[in-house]
Amino acid sequence: MTITSLRKPKITYQQLLKEVRALPPRQQQKLRNELWQATGLHFIRPSHSAAAIRRGQRLAKAIQAELAKTVTGTLDDTMRQMRGRSWSS
Repeated sequence: MTITSLRKPKITYQQLLKEVRALPPRQQQKLRNELWQATGLHFIRPSHSAAAIRRGQRLAKAIQAELAKTVTGTLDDTMRQMRGRSWSS
């Protein structure tokens, strides 16, 4: 099921984005805060604690070790494998 509006938008997303970027930083932040409250989303900054940093470093080392075991090719090789020939002709 698709829900659409019968009214045409008076402003496009690109126009809105351009207008928001023209706002002073303080007003942009205020708008962001109001939109987040309206949508019920909450953004939490990452922890900068020593324990969180150590955990991140351990995870990074594990990922690097995993990547070191794999045989990699070029981006084109990978994209051809994933999408077929349509990636690059």
